[in-house]
Amino acid sequence: MACFVRYYEDFKNEELSNQDVADKIYRDNGYSYKSCNSRTGHARMILREGGAIKALEIIANSERVDQAVAIKAQELMEFEL
Repeated sequence: MACFVRYYEDFKNEELSNQDVADKIYRDNGYSYKSCNSRTGHARMILREGGAIKALEIIANSERVDQAVAIKAQELMEFEL
């Protein structure tokens, strides 16, 4: 969930390829490359299918994420509305 918020603008940026975004996530976090590709693909699917607001709402209201991530999700959601 935090990854979706942290890289939201990158996921939305159609000028960046999936590989570009996955590379950035990999460099920043050290997740496996397969995991980075999966996160990128799923995030872009959510955006493509119009689920960004709902996803951000779920994250903003989740008790499983850091407060900073929840606040950022709320800010992104308000911007998208």
